[in-house]
Amino acid sequence: MRSLINYIITLIIKVLPETRLFKFKNRLYQIYGLQLKENIKICSSARFLGVGNISIGSDTWIGPEVLMVSTSNISIGENVDIAPRVYIAAGAVVNKDVPENTMVGGVPAKVIKILKDNV
Repeated sequence: MRSLINYIITLIIKVLPETRLFKFKNRLYQIYGLQLKENIKICSSARFLGVGNISIGSDTWIGPEVLMVSTSNISIGENVDIAPRVYIAAGAVVNKDVPENTMVGGVPAKVIKILKDNV
């Protein structure tokens, strides 16, 4: 049943404007299971997959086409910007800005791989 609810939430978020309605999207993400603080902006094309906990600190921006795969926990600190087309590995602790077209992982998160522009 939980998977069905999460699937429906994902479909709703997909049709919302990319960079608008952040409070509504954040409420849907909280129902989905994300732990969110204050003033968080998540673009509609960002994806969260897996069964682990994802917590996101205050004043954080998550850009378009970001993918977070969590089989354990992912923690994103406060005042962090995550650029477009970023993959965040399971168990990562992100405490500084992440450049676009990268894959990050580890504690603290470091760039693992630079992705090609067309990925």
